[in-house]
Amino acid sequence: MQSQIPSVPSQESQSFEGTSSTEFDKITLLLIGTSFKTSPIVFRERLADILGKNRDRFQWLRNSAISEIATLLTCNRIEFYVVTKEPEPVVKSFEEEIGKMVGYDSSFFYVKENFRAIHHLFRVGASLDSMALGEEQIAAQLRESGVKARLTGNSKSVLPPLFDAAYNASKRIRADTRNKIYSKSNSASSLALELAMSRLGGRPKNVLLIGSGKMARLTMRSLADVNLFVVTKRKTSPVRMNNVTMLTIDNFKHILGKCELIITATSGPDFVIQKNDLPETFKGVIVDLGFPRNVDPSLGKNGSCELYNLDDLAKVERRSSSIDFEKVERSVLEEAESFDRWLKACKLSPVLPRLYSWMESIRKRETVIALSRLGQVNERERRVIESMGKRIMSKLLAKPTSYVKRSSSEMPQNQRLKFVEELFELNGDELDDEK
Repeated sequence: MQSQIPSVPSQESQSFEGTSSTEFDKITLLLIGTSFKTSPIVFRERLADILGKNRDRFQWLRNSAISEIATLLTCNRIEFYVVTKEPEPVVKSFEEEIGKMVGYDSSFFYVKENFRAIHHLFRVGASLDSMALGEEQIAAQLRESGVKARLTGNSKSVLPPLFDAAYNASKRIRADTRNKIYSKSNSASSLALELAMSRLGGRPKNVLLIGSGKMARLTMRSLADVNLFVVTKRKTSPVRMNNVTMLTIDNFKHILGKCELIITATSGPDFVIQKNDLPETFKGVIVDLGFPRNVDPSLGKNGSCELYNLDDLAKVERRSSSIDFEKVERSVLEEAESFDRWLKACKLSPVLPRLYSWMESIRKRETVIALSRLGQVNERERRVIESMGKRIMSKLLAKPTSYVKRSSSEMPQNQRLKFVEELFELNGDELDDEK
């Protein structure tokens, strides 16, 4: 389930334009993260709340030692990918600020650098680090996080190609039909149904589903043979099914006592089911797929009610001995190693960072010119123009980046870098953006 990705406060990212190869080689790719594997959901909720509602207070994002940053935030993980020349002070600063806000526990976080960070992101994109191994949603979430960081100006030289490469690697690996872990049935919703049915001893007759997002739609498709009550803000069912009865968010609590299974999957900040909402006669299962949670946790203390959340789903074992996980792991490792070689080659040559900086300077100048010619524009119109320029720049940069990443015996990477350098005339002391 996708949680809203917070906007990182705007900052003037340090430019690598004119940076010597020796200085560029000192740059560290740093990952600081927490996930369902290392921290409880209550902690992740508190951290996500800080990022979502109080991001202006999160001073760590403005750390002057950070030149690029991207945030990957989902219902199961919160990860920061950082480019810096001072990894140790950056980690210490993060620990101090988290400690002040939610309490820092080193066991809740993992810190990885360079190849270990690259390999981790590629595993995340390939759904090897997911609660439901092989699930589809994480690849799109990863891509969205990379685009978000690029459009906000918080990533330029290293992180955009990293996130692009991880996403493209995920697509290639998923396209291999021999990788049996990938199927549309792999999702948190399928885990929820497995857990619920094991606790109920079979399929329920009446199910209440609260929510209409992707997670809810996946759940609905697996419940075509039950009486399904769907609570949504929409006026129509998100999936056309004959067994669906639509209810509104203001008028559904009368049905709670009639259902053996209740599944919630909304993105709202408040509980949709409070402790006093559930009738004493309810004897069934509630699976809360929300992040933050949708159901009052105190309901789980009711002896007749079984309440499960995302952390409980993580304990459901789904690995099958018939699936070759090692093959997928090898593919992910090969893709990560390929990107690592590309990044090291870039560290030996500042060509791509200078290209990114040059195009960014053109984008900024042309945006100013366009806005001045338009005269009076409102804030929304200004953002649209800014976003258009960034998207155009992003698409233009994708081609030379992909070209350099490819290497062959006929044209190795150093020759490709040289070609790009000469093509865009990036080898002068000063870059002339009118050329």
